[in-house]
Amino acid sequence: MCKATIFLDMDGVIADFAGGAAEIFGYDVEEWPAGVYDIAEVFGESEPAIWDKIERDAGFWVTLKAYPWSTAIVDLCRKNGRTVIASSPSRDPASLSEKARWLRVHYPDIYEEGAYMFGPAKELLAGAPGAVLIDDNPKNIESFEAAGGLGILFPQRWNDLHYICDGYEKYSHVRDRLREIIGDCITGGQSGGGEKRKT
Repeated sequence: MCKATIFLDMDGVIADFAGGAAEIFGYDVEEWPAGVYDIAEVFGESEPAIWDKIERDAGFWVTLKAYPWSTAIVDLCRKNGRTVIASSPSRDPASLSEKARWLRVHYPDIYEEGAYMFGPAKELLAGAPGAVLIDDNPKNIESFEAAGGLGILFPQRWNDLHYICDGYEKYSHVRDRLREIIGDCITGGQSGGGEKRKT
């Protein structure tokens, strides 16, 4: 399969949600326990309380930092298929607009193309031709694959691939998994984990 539609998650893949949330709670993200996805367990507060604090932080979503590897991952995906940003906003309406603004700031070409989808039900995208989801949430990968798509779990300290820490190693994992899915026609060299797009 040389033609793919690649759905690329934002938070935890190209936008540093964990770092932004950790800053609000005075938590060192480097201390995040390996393999623990539940932020309530990590921050020691109820999930409603956590989301209340995040949603009171005006501009939270639009001011999230891009990861150092973000542009390398985006470029890799765009070289190997139609790439669509797929992200789940919170229940706060501001989250939706701020995510769009984040995308416009960091990847204006993707924003102008309208190559993005916002909503929690990512499995509904699995019917696209050659559908591949790259996401840090294992539950999203499971539901996407159950719906007939192909998934690539993006390595992060809160999932089963927590041992893949280096930016280049994360890039290499995605590149190699894409090669397995798409075939030898994949393009993607030795870049990865470099500087994010300047804005």
